[in-house]
Amino acid sequence: MSNYIRRFGDHLIIRFPKEADHHHLLSLSDKIRMEFIKKGVKNIIFDFSDVAFMDSSAVGLVISKSKTVESLGGKAGLCCAKGHVLKVLNACAATGVSQMFVNVEDAMNSFDKKQNA
Repeated sequence: MSNYIRRFGDHLIIRFPKEADHHHLLSLSDKIRMEFIKKGVKNIIFDFSDVAFMDSSAVGLVISKSKTVESLGGKAGLCCAKGHVLKVLNACAATGVSQMFVNVEDAMNSFDKKQNA
């Protein structure tokens, strides 16, 4: 896995780079797809704690991967966003594509509770 992708059980954590733009995200989509092919991934959590800048390609990646995981019965979450990035991502959350969380742990705990309910 890359420096930006890690797994915890059935959660796939995507940590976006400082500059989440087309150039930095080009191969990330393929790497995420490969993790889904390996199976065992139920939920996806997008971690924006390092992001200072993002463009529409980051939004597109979040929306497309969120829809993919939700079509497979999983959940998608966004966390650790601040400033301008938070404003942009609130638009994604407002459309119901993903839920917003304070941090990765809160997202995993929320998804685990819903799966065990």
